[in-house]
Amino acid sequence: MVKDERISTAIERLLCNNPSWRLIDFWEADDCAVGIANSTGSRLMYVSVFDMLPNGYEYVGERLDEANSCNYPTGKVESLEELEAVARRWLNNEPDVGEPK
Repeated sequence: MVKDERISTAIERLLCNNPSWRLIDFWEADDCAVGIANSTGSRLMYVSVFDMLPNGYEYVGERLDEANSCNYPTGKVESLEELEAVARRWLNNEPDVGEPK
């Protein structure tokens, strides 16, 4: 898997700091995006750096166990720290998911 350096850095940090999460790469041909799933595989966060500033990330959350749900967090953050905070809230099903604090 060859990915943009920013995505590779994000994957390494997110998975190292959250060992129960796992990499989901439905977008193998997309070198600017990747998915991270929670331990049960019921929640996914798609992360992209396409057309973003050097420290920016775009994200979309998804519930894989609810096909009709549309209450997914989406947004852009300006640092890997903010991305990890949003991912942690979404993937671990914590309150205040969506906008970074």
